[in-house]
Amino acid sequence: MMLESPKLKPEDCCREVVGETPHGGVRMVGYFFDSNGKPCRENDAKSVQIIEYDESNNVVFTMISH
Repeated sequence: MMLESPKLKPEDCCREVVGETPHGGVRMVGYFFDSNGKPCRENDAKSVQIIEYDESNNVVFTMISH
């Protein structure tokens, strides 16, 4: 993940939620992007990619919301 701003770290551009997910996973991660498709902080996001994982770390669902 390439970051435009040197102040941003990769962990600034995503959020992990541990627990049962809507599609049967055990955790999900949201990755945040600005209007140009570049990683950004959640508060500045225009879109988010959500990936749900099962207990073996397999992807069970992926969604991009604009």
